[in-house]
Amino acid sequence: MTIVQAIIIGLIYFLFRFTQLGLTFSAPFFFSPLPMSFCVGLVLGDVSTAVMVGAQLQLIYLGLVSPGGSAPSDVAIAAMVGTSVALTTGMAPEMAVVLAVPAGLIGRQLNVLAYTINVACTHLGDKYAEEGSIKGVIMSGALLPNISKLLLTIPLVIVVYFGPTVAEAAMEAIPQWLLNGFATIGSIMPALGFAIMLNVIGKKQLMPYFAVGFLAVQYLDIPILPLAIFGAVMAFLHLTFTGKIGENAKKIDIDEESQVDEKHLLTKKDVTKSYLMWWTFAESTHNYERLLGHSFCMAMTPIIKKLYTTKEDISAALQRHMVFFNTESVWGSVVVGITAAMEEQRAMGANVPDSAINGIKTGLMGPFAGIGDTLSYGTLLPIILALFVPLAKAGNPIAGIAPVLIFGILSLFIGLWLFRFGYKFGSKSALTLLKSGMFESIIMGASILGLLMIGGLVAEYVNVTTPLVITTGVGEYAIQDIFDSILKGLLPLLTLGGVYAFINKVSKNYVVAILLLFIIGIVLGGLGIIA
Repeated sequence: MTIVQAIIIGLIYFLFRFTQLGLTFSAPFFFSPLPMSFCVGLVLGDVSTAVMVGAQLQLIYLGLVSPGGSAPSDVAIAAMVGTSVALTTGMAPEMAVVLAVPAGLIGRQLNVLAYTINVACTHLGDKYAEEGSIKGVIMSGALLPNISKLLLTIPLVIVVYFGPTVAEAAMEAIPQWLLNGFATIGSIMPALGFAIMLNVIGKKQLMPYFAVGFLAVQYLDIPILPLAIFGAVMAFLHLTFTGKIGENAKKIDIDEESQVDEKHLLTKKDVTKSYLMWWTFAESTHNYERLLGHSFCMAMTPIIKKLYTTKEDISAALQRHMVFFNTESVWGSVVVGITAAMEEQRAMGANVPDSAINGIKTGLMGPFAGIGDTLSYGTLLPIILALFVPLAKAGNPIAGIAPVLIFGILSLFIGLWLFRFGYKFGSKSALTLLKSGMFESIIMGASILGLLMIGGLVAEYVNVTTPLVITTGVGEYAIQDIFDSILKGLLPLLTLGGVYAFINKVSKNYVVAILLLFIIGIVLGGLGIIA
């Protein structure tokens, strides 16, 4: 690898961190190894091998999103380090996991430092808000936070450039038993990603769908795409027979009289501008003091600029929205739309005090954060990525870019619809959506589809076997054959069950789970108990 290639890889990472998570196309890159591995492959000239490595890493990090949209690992750094080393040294994808996972954990700690530095940008935004400077608020929220991201980019360039040389030297010095242990880590780690997804969507009453997916692939060898189609049909039938679809469709209707006011100062263009600001910078100023508060204020700047003309009114409006705010960016768009409507009503003379606006924001951000984290990054994105894992395993480059386009386009239009819906019907829109049961139906349908697919993916990609043999006076008996006679895929199922039980009953700290799997893999793999 040349220094130029290492710098380009670092710049790609910086580009996708430029707008943080947000609604932009950076979100699936930030949360997903597969697209980031694809980018590394483009730089190093071997996209096919890159997506194969990305597929192995993707299985580990599938659904790895904590409440609040954060993750215990910087998945993008993990993918870039693991893929670059694998491509330049010829290392197997399973072995690349051993380097990628620690890199991601270290990268996460650097993220913490970056979020802390972002607090200073928000304080500068306060100063500009007090002065009534819209340009200053945007500059301090959209541009300055990217300085902190250099803290992540520069170390990444160094590791990517020197990593292959260090890795090659280390691999030559490592004994065979430890190499076997490392290979075992790569085989059992995907169980963590699936266990995390089960933890998000695995309601007890829906777990039989997981069993259907597992048995269908294990005994009938059904490919993942047909299984996904079957899962979608099963989800539709489930919702139909339980009466969820028609029932919720009736509840979501809102009478035209419920619209906030037929008179408007804002045009459709103004509303769209506001949404696009939110779509682009929803989490660019993410920090531990006010989370998305600064970004929310930036999203309101097109509205404020149109509604208010005096410096005093502009300053008051900017300061009104520089307060703490946190939600999930896609489904939480409805809250931004509602706030735009309330600002418009206030500008037209309605009695809408600051406390009412902030009360609505505070009251709604939590419910939509929970809904959004579950749907966007706990269900929708993992399902889309899982659909393309088989293609990626086969080295098809399409698997590296298609999930990004699908998720990005869906997020763009779902968010836009919710934003406009919130603006059109005001606070009643959110209450109607929450009471209608629509979100519950979407989550249930997606969960059924997701559980079927997880079952199939566990059967396909959690490759845990034992080479142990029992020798008797009659002959030799392979323990793996005994397990297969009981249930095909029993060891992968037990591995998943063990990880799932750990994160539910012992510790929800995913870092601890990762370290424990590393130890188990090295010990059992090194001793030749599992392979």
